[in-house]
Amino acid sequence: MKTDNNDSGVAAWLLQVDRLVNVAIGQFELIHIIDEPDYMGIPQAPDYCKDVVLWNNNIVPVMSLASWLTSCLQVDNTGVVAIVVYEDEQGKHKFGGIKLSSPPVQAKVKNSQQCQLTDDFDKWRKVSLSSFKSKTGDIVPIIDVSKLFSHVLLS
Repeated sequence: MKTDNNDSGVAAWLLQVDRLVNVAIGQFELIHIIDEPDYMGIPQAPDYCKDVVLWNNNIVPVMSLASWLTSCLQVDNTGVVAIVVYEDEQGKHKFGGIKLSSPPVQAKVKNSQQCQLTDDFDKWRKVSLSSFKSKTGDIVPIIDVSKLFSHVLLS
């Protein structure tokens, strides 16, 4: 994410994945929003990724980051899915879905907001590029979408 010298910030999407948890992704990684998706269940899939959706003739895995964080069974299916794009290790575009508690919000993130993830963010370290403090003082991980879908789904 490039900023100019006056630290005016760069555009990012804030994704509320749980009532109390927000993450951010790059402006161009979010490519579509599905409101009230039709989920299809996948037997024997990890608890945090038991659903897929059909989008643009693609079967897209949908992650519940709230379930992944807590290692619990998926919470209620939410009414919003963010469709994201990333490159796999061969450089091919792939798609993933992230369950949201509410529609995404675009925001500007400034270098001056950068902060470290605290110890209670241990799981985020595996999939985060960086983090920042929101205007309300919350620490928001900036997710590496490629790591999230390439490595977390395979582990």
